[in-house]
Amino acid sequence: MLEDEKARILTRLVVITLILLVAVFGRLWQLGEAPPGLQHDELFKAQEGQSIITEGNFRVFYETNQGHEGGYVWLLAVSYLLFGSSLLMVKIPAFWCGMLTVALLYRLAREIYGFRAAVFASGLAAVSFWAVFTSRVGLRAVLLPPVILVVAWGLWRISSSSRRSAAFNWKLVGFTGIALGFAIYTYTASVALYAACAGFLLALALFDREAFKKCWRELLVVTILGAGLTLPMIYHRVNNPMGQNRLNSISRPWDEFKKGHPDELLGNARKLLGMPYFEGDPEWRYNIADRPLFTTPIGWLVYTGFLLMLWRSRRQPINILFLVLAVAGLVPSLLTVSAPSFLRSIATLPSLMLFIALSLDTLGNIKPSLNKMIWGLGIAAIALTAALDWPAYFNEWVENDDVQSIYRDDLEQLARYLREQDEQLALVSTSEPEYLDPLIYLFANPPENTKVVWFKGEVDIALNDKPTLLFVSPLEPIVPSHKDWLTEAMGTSYVDTIYRQDGEIAFWVYRISAEGDMLAQRLTQVSQRQAYLGPPDSFPSENLTDWALPYDYPVNFGNVLQFVGMEIPQTTIPNVDNGVDNGLNLQLYLQPLVDDYNVPLSLFVHFVALDGRVVFGRDFLGVPANWWSRDIVFIQDNYMGSYNIPKGRYFLTLGLYRTDTGERYPILDENGAVLGERIILAALDAQ
Repeated sequence: MLEDEKARILTRLVVITLILLVAVFGRLWQLGEAPPGLQHDELFKAQEGQSIITEGNFRVFYETNQGHEGGYVWLLAVSYLLFGSSLLMVKIPAFWCGMLTVALLYRLAREIYGFRAAVFASGLAAVSFWAVFTSRVGLRAVLLPPVILVVAWGLWRISSSSRRSAAFNWKLVGFTGIALGFAIYTYTASVALYAACAGFLLALALFDREAFKKCWRELLVVTILGAGLTLPMIYHRVNNPMGQNRLNSISRPWDEFKKGHPDELLGNARKLLGMPYFEGDPEWRYNIADRPLFTTPIGWLVYTGFLLMLWRSRRQPINILFLVLAVAGLVPSLLTVSAPSFLRSIATLPSLMLFIALSLDTLGNIKPSLNKMIWGLGIAAIALTAALDWPAYFNEWVENDDVQSIYRDDLEQLARYLREQDEQLALVSTSEPEYLDPLIYLFANPPENTKVVWFKGEVDIALNDKPTLLFVSPLEPIVPSHKDWLTEAMGTSYVDTIYRQDGEIAFWVYRISAEGDMLAQRLTQVSQRQAYLGPPDSFPSENLTDWALPYDYPVNFGNVLQFVGMEIPQTTIPNVDNGVDNGLNLQLYLQPLVDDYNVPLSLFVHFVALDGRVVFGRDFLGVPANWWSRDIVFIQDNYMGSYNIPKGRYFLTLGLYRTDTGERYPILDENGAVLGERIILAALDAQ
């Protein structure tokens, strides 16, 4: 008998070890290639985790990126201590959470439903697309499933085990209460856990009064401890202006329902009910668009498992916890856009894996002669899931263009390319130049001796009068009005093409000012058009030269930026009613006077009427000030279209201001005297 027990223990140890090894492989294989790179949400969290160590920036609630809980950021702080600022630092906490989910699912299922159900549930969690994906991306949602499983295990042990010793029981109570309170710091969907725990306590009181009488004190302590630990987060959610910001930005279905328009909410409910087999997350960011969680016939078992668990709830009240979790865990996606969202439904992951395992296991319990067949079916289900989900993730999902544009391998390849060069300055056209793309680049181990100027090629081009590498992304190609700067006629030579891991183009590489002095010649040309100073409010007459003072270039805005020239190929503005393109082509030539000016700035270009009214304007800055270099000149394509202003004479004005305060930068003369806050570029007639 003793030998049989040893053999059984050894078998279980071997099986769970194999499952964990498979889970490790699925979560670490090609970690740098799938996802192809980092995404912006990961980097927000990683930067906050780093700031805990470097700046002591420990918070319960972080206001950045529309506001979020601090629990996952705390894990990232530990990861930063271990791995520094790196790809591994961003990814490894998700790996820890994913592995804990698999291990805890096995432990919980084995104690409640038996060894076979535990193997099936943890095996599916080890290989399914859903669980593998969340374990490879540094997003806070992955922290919620293991916390749910810890709380569920603790409540099960407290309510079902005989009292071994008072010390043991109270340690378990304290641990469970702390886990319950910590859940609110993981992810917004944690509210589902609190609903599930309430459902379990009610079911225990109704269906197993004897057990409830024995452990009600322990359960009360768990409840009080858990509730007490949630209070700081509840305070922030209620009182912090950012507390509900993220939810408010995506809660259109719920908002429309309250207005008497239930169609989208009802549509979400239908999609969520079909999530296991019929419907999939519509966004490539988290899934192969519209691909359901499970394949045939595994997805069907979710529904049968739900019914089986419901049927057994009177005899086993812990089932109510998983049932409520499965329903309440869908609510965050029900009330928001892009249903069924796999990420917002992450609280249901443990329940759904258990539903499938219970469906398979119950067949064997009903008819013991089917045991071997049930084992075969369960293992086949795990193998089939791996055979379908892993190629779907590692091949189809990774290679999708939408995925490549979200998970930025191109920026990692840029950092790798520059590490092999010896460049003091590089100019990079990219889609999110102000903050997001540079942040990903900085986590990709770039060379320390290369200064990068980031700009938005859709509206700007950054240039230098010395030979300098210019990188142009297919995601942000140079605007047509600036493409001539990429030609040999302008002294530019094509150097190389950088490729992403999937073989697609990451950047085209040019060397500007490789020959000649075309930039200097152009600056001489564009500084010929006269700019003017005028009164600060209204204008005396339609004739600009009667009252405005000519002003020679450069125009110095607050010793921060100087305006060095412009191109305006037209003096009239066609009216849109004429059926003509009524845009004004305006090219502004600008030069920073400071490096890395960490202040949010914008240029304004306004059409101003005689009485001083701004009738139309366009404000932006395509080269963010925090990446400026005094060595560059940038040309901003301030094409102004999509307006229809009354006929008449207007004056085109230009100025610089802080976007956070609205404060305008003064125009300064060579002695530092203030001359005004705007320069007049031209007088134009609207027809």
